[in-house]
Amino acid sequence: MADKPEKPPDPRVPGSNSGMAEVLRRITGSKSHEFLDETGKPVATLIDKPSPVPSLERPHAPPHTERPGTKTLDYIALGLLLAPPAVVVDMYLKGTSIDWRKTAIAVVACWTAGGVTVWASHAWQSWHPRNWRVLPYLIAAESNFWGKAVIVAAAIGGALALSSVLSNNENLPTQQPIGFTQQQVDEKIAAATAPIKRQLDESNKELQNTRGIIVGLQGELVDMTRQRDALRQVQPQPPEAKSTFLGLDDTERWRLSVALQDALRNSHSICDAHLWGKPSSDTSAAFWKEFQPILAYSGWLLQGGPTPKTVFPDGVTLSVGSDHGGSFDCAYRLSELLEKLTVRPVTLRVNQTTPDLIACKNTCLEMVVGDVAVH
Repeated sequence: MADKPEKPPDPRVPGSNSGMAEVLRRITGSKSHEFLDETGKPVATLIDKPSPVPSLERPHAPPHTERPGTKTLDYIALGLLLAPPAVVVDMYLKGTSIDWRKTAIAVVACWTAGGVTVWASHAWQSWHPRNWRVLPYLIAAESNFWGKAVIVAAAIGGALALSSVLSNNENLPTQQPIGFTQQQVDEKIAAATAPIKRQLDESNKELQNTRGIIVGLQGELVDMTRQRDALRQVQPQPPEAKSTFLGLDDTERWRLSVALQDALRNSHSICDAHLWGKPSSDTSAAFWKEFQPILAYSGWLLQGGPTPKTVFPDGVTLSVGSDHGGSFDCAYRLSELLEKLTVRPVTLRVNQTTPDLIACKNTCLEMVVGDVAVH
C-alpha cells in the first residue's frame, strides 16, 4: 500500500510554524525564511519587507471626503444657478429696461447648465477615472489661488455679459440730443436783447439831447451871473438884517453852530436837552426864538421837560446829574458859547438830582431860561 501523501500543515492549528508562515506570506505578499535547528525543526521565521502589490479593486474615497474637482464644479454650478436672478434684480433696481423674452431663455439655459454641472460634480469620477489624465491638473488648479481667481473672474464677466444681453436698450427709440446749438443760443440771445438795445439807443439819443440842453442852460446861467455882478457894482447891496435880541445874522448863526459842533466832536455823544421857559417873560421868549436854530442846526435833541418847574432863576441855568460824561460835555460847551454871546447870567450845576435827570439816567441835561439880559 502506497504511502499517503503528507498533508500540509494546517494554519489553523496552533504551533504549526510553517502554516503560520504561509498565512503571513499570503497576507503580506512577502517572502519568509525559516531557520532550522540541528534536528531539522524550524525555530524562527524571518519575513522580508512586503513589496507593494497593486490592488485590483476600484479605489473608494473615504466617507465624508470631497473628491478632487467636486468643489470647483459646485462653485461653477452655483454661479450658473444664481447669475440670472442676481442680474435681473440688479437691472430692476437700476431702472434698466429688461427684455423678458431673453431673460426667460437665459434662465432656462443657465439653470439647465447649472443642474448638469451639479450632477456632473458628484458623478464624473465614476466615469473610468483612470482614463482622466486631466485629474492632476484639476487638483492643482483647485488648490491654487489663481484657479479660484479665474472662476471668480469668469463669473463676473458672465454676469456683465448677461446684463448686456438681457437689456432692452437697443429697442428703445433713439433720443434726440437735449439742448441747443451755439448758433441757436446766439440767435435767442440776440432776439431777447434786441428790444433792450433799441431802448438803450433811444436813451442815448435822449441823453445827448439833454446834454445839449444842459450846456445851453449853463451858458445862460453864466450870462445871468455876469449881469447880476454888473448890477451889484452899479447898485450897492444893502447890509444883511440882524436879529433884534441877540443881534445875529445868518453868517453869525452859522459860525456859532459850527463852533459848537467842533467843540463836541471828540465827545462822540448826542446832546439831549430838556427845556423850560419862564412863563410871561418877554426876554425869555425872545432869547429862545433866536438861539433855538443854533442848537437845532448843531444836531441837538430838543424837547420840553415833562416835569413842571416852579422856580426860574434869571439867565440860563444848565443842570446835569454828573461831573463827567456826554451830558456834562454838552452842558459845559453850551455854557462857554453863551458866555461868548454875553448872555447874563449863565449858571452850570453838576451832580444834580431831579426827576427828569433820574428818568433819563443822567444822559440828558436841563436848560431853564428865565429873564435874560445881554450885555
